[in-house]
Amino acid sequence: LPTVWANKARLREAFYNLLSNAAKFIDKKPGRIEISVKEGEARWIIAIQDNGPGIPSGDLQRIFVPFRRLAEHRHKPGSGLGLYFTLHLIERDGGEVWAESQPGAGSRFCVALQRPQSNHSRDPQA
Repeated sequence: LPTVWANKARLREAFYNLLSNAAKFIDKKPGRIEISVKEGEARWIIAIQDNGPGIPSGDLQRIFVPFRRLAEHRHKPGSGLGLYFTLHLIERDGGEVWAESQPGAGSRFCVALQRPQSNHSRDPQA
């Protein structure tokens, strides 16, 4: 896996939330979660993709709003805070989170994190 510039505890919580959501919403057998890493110019992009029901395009930004849950998934356990916290945990370290999805074809959550630079002086554990 790549080396990134981020707080370890925040990163662990963010990826736990994303992986838990992927597992929770898989409705097909066999369920599938794929994790991939792509190198960008100054950052790494880590993607978590599932083969769940997907998210309508009009709802892709709303899923990061606190306590917002899609009507068709309200029967699933959860508070509606996981993606909100994930977004803020990653953004706090200068990263970015977004979702890509097609109904019926699953969802892909992407996390972009800074690659370390030799002249970086800030402490990611702060």
